[in-house]
Amino acid sequence: MTRSVGRGTMALEDGTGVDFAALRADRRARVLAAMAEGGVDLLLLGRQGNARYVAGHRPIWRAVVTAWAPFCALRADGGVHLLHTTWDDGVPEEIPHENLSGLSWSPRTIVGDIAGIPGLATASRVATDGLSSGLAMLLGHLAPEAELVDGESLMRDARAVKLPAEVDCIRTAVALTEGALTAAALEIRAGVDPGRLKGAFHEAMGLYGISHPNAEGRFGSGTPLVDGELVPLEGALTFAGYEAAAGRTRVCGGDVAPSAAAWRAAMDEVITQCRAGGEVPFAEGFDIYGVGLGVETLVAGEPLREGMVLGVRGELDGYIGTDTFVVSAGTPERLTRLSP
Repeated sequence: MTRSVGRGTMALEDGTGVDFAALRADRRARVLAAMAEGGVDLLLLGRQGNARYVAGHRPIWRAVVTAWAPFCALRADGGVHLLHTTWDDGVPEEIPHENLSGLSWSPRTIVGDIAGIPGLATASRVATDGLSSGLAMLLGHLAPEAELVDGESLMRDARAVKLPAEVDCIRTAVALTEGALTAAALEIRAGVDPGRLKGAFHEAMGLYGISHPNAEGRFGSGTPLVDGELVPLEGALTFAGYEAAAGRTRVCGGDVAPSAAAWRAAMDEVITQCRAGGEVPFAEGFDIYGVGLGVETLVAGEPLREGMVLGVRGELDGYIGTDTFVVSAGTPERLTRLSP
């Protein structure tokens, strides 16, 4: 596998650096090829990561309940339709305005938007990444001749191996996460409330232009720090939708945690076992998961493939840490750079 050159954190989603138009086209081509192989006429996607993989839109974060209908539809001819949009900003130029439907919780409006997707009524095979009993009944009325098939496995297979530009995005997300965690670590000293560490993490995150983390740890035990206390620092930030987690444990008033070296050795052993052609290893205290546009599902017993990006969180003798890495035929490439 050819390793890509890091782009840096200033490669913005709507500017220079990563060619996002090419990345969207490459991702969509993968999904269309999978649809053609499976004879799928229309793919309906209700999971945000899947929808973003196909459409490449920049969704607006909102602290509200999302409507129950699919976010995105992909036709076999390459046409993309976005449902539940609020405006044109962040929608790629190759998706025309007439293919957008407004955000609504009205069942009448939502049914009308789904029914208006060209080709649905005459489709012979429709794939979806999630299906409630209500949606199944609705599709039975709107596409009476269509066979409903599993779209989640189709998307999981298409997304599993990362394109070089996707690795660039994840690499940048790692750098952002590590920068924010470093800002938190600088606040560690006796008497400091853990909330101050969390605040430093959020302040750095905001300076990077990120409104909220995908995940964050405790940043301490909940009480003011004391000398000698192990302070776990964990977080996950995104770049262009791609998530990456990092984590390390620091010692209040000290240098390096006593169990840091043992944790590093155990973590390296787990990562080294994640080679192309093998399976996800089991190691007590270590959890391995897929990384991409959010956390991606790893199926037990499924062979690892070159180019997959994985995260592993491990705890050993009080030391907690997380690494993100790229699977290869040889030694995996660790993307996280923080010292133990």
